[in-house]
Amino acid sequence: GSGGYPLVMQVVDIAARVDAIATAVEAIRGDDKNRTAQVAAVSAVHTRVEQTAAAVQQLHAAVGNSLKERPTASAVRALIVEANSSDLHQRVTVLEVEVERVGSEASRSESSAAGALLPLAR
Repeated sequence: GSGGYPLVMQVVDIAARVDAIATAVEAIRGDDKNRTAQVAAVSAVHTRVEQTAAAVQQLHAAVGNSLKERPTASAVRALIVEANSSDLHQRVTVLEVEVERVGSEASRSESSAAGALLPLAR
């Protein structure tokens, strides 16, 4: 899958585009340029709006694709059953115990770096 990060970046990009359009529109309103310059500025804004609309359509498609990649409930249940019937469950339990042990050692030590990693381990 493409993951969530590209989607977030697309949203940030669209938000920046919308801000730029709003700024350009305010500049046109507040400027007493000649008619030709204003028409050119409006045309530039129109192009930006079309580009932003295309970006929104791409985001919409990307969201749809990311939802299609999500496993169904029955697939998730099958994975859980498989995990419980294998030694995976045992290994995860051992890992959790190890994380707890490392966590308690790190909290006793003065190491802020180890402490910073704790939320990631849990």
